[in-house]
Amino acid sequence: MQTVQVEAACGRLEGLADQGVVAFRGIPFGRSARFRPSERAVPWAGVRQAHANGLIASQNPHIFEGLIGRTPGAQGEDCLNLNVFAPTINGTRRPVLVWIHGGAFVTGSGCFAVYDGTHLAQRGAVVVTINYRLGAFGFLRLAGQGNGEITATGTEGLGDQILALRWVRDNIAAFGGDPGNVTLFGESAGSMSVASLLAAPAAKGLFHKAILQSGGAHVGRLPDHADRIAARFLKHADLGTHEAHKLRDAPREHLLKAQAAVIADADQPGDPHHLGAMPFQPMIDGSLLPCMPIDAIRHASAAGIPLIAGTTTEEWKLWAGPDTRLRAMDEERLARWAERQFGDYASRLLAADGRGSAFERYVSMQT
Repeated sequence: MQTVQVEAACGRLEGLADQGVVAFRGIPFGRSARFRPSERAVPWAGVRQAHANGLIASQNPHIFEGLIGRTPGAQGEDCLNLNVFAPTINGTRRPVLVWIHGGAFVTGSGCFAVYDGTHLAQRGAVVVTINYRLGAFGFLRLAGQGNGEITATGTEGLGDQILALRWVRDNIAAFGGDPGNVTLFGESAGSMSVASLLAAPAAKGLFHKAILQSGGAHVGRLPDHADRIAARFLKHADLGTHEAHKLRDAPREHLLKAQAAVIADADQPGDPHHLGAMPFQPMIDGSLLPCMPIDAIRHASAAGIPLIAGTTTEEWKLWAGPDTRLRAMDEERLARWAERQFGDYASRLLAADGRGSAFERYVSMQT
């Protein structure tokens, strides 16, 4: 492989050229302290080698690793880095594709081999794949706990994504990309992130087209719901509601253990403190994310942005298949779940999707 250097606003970078594409990996776009908004990475002096992936976000082993492989790379909280795949850099301004990975907001990374941007770059696009904080590190609201010493709003992971888009705006021209022609796309939680960014005022103007792949705009937790999730998290971390500040210095593994426990009991049948199947997701903080994305889009927050939206056929079977509790779902439990999930629309959905077992109908509605 040959080395190629570019001079960007962030500093000088050296990538590796292969198959007509130059790959720059592990480029830092931000820096973060636990439970705080991320800040722009400090530009560096000299040449930075961008030959290898950076750290990925802290996460637990996942049940799907046997099917889709282990999330590659070392983990750490200093995970705000991205990868750029560019056709031969010759001064031509090319369209930019920015990919947000999925994983229920608790797993995954932009470094997966299936997310390698080489093939799209060979077709003439500049491709960017990003990492962002996951789970409790990026989507846990602690501002409502204790004396408010920790001000985490539960939008920190979404803020990381916005910071990455700002990096693209300021730097992508050095890689041959057009900062005025950026398409944001993602799948599953990545698609929900795209929907959230369509609703986020701070993201306005940072991308110009959007693709939502199997994840919609009905995403986000309201503060009271988010506070219940935080209280459950503190319980599993063996802390009282006035001890949230101790999470700031707790070992990373301790937070991951509590996170796994919250996910494990989040959707127990008959739980009066129902948390939902995806407890960690963007929070409606009234600022970065002012309201539910579907409501913002309904009121024209995405006006003027060309949009493609689709569904991965039967995606939810991947999630529901290993859960024996869901396999035992009956009509009564399905009705309770639908009412919690869809409110006044539940009866209409249940009537419209009346074929198959309760489990099959659950999968259909979740997908």
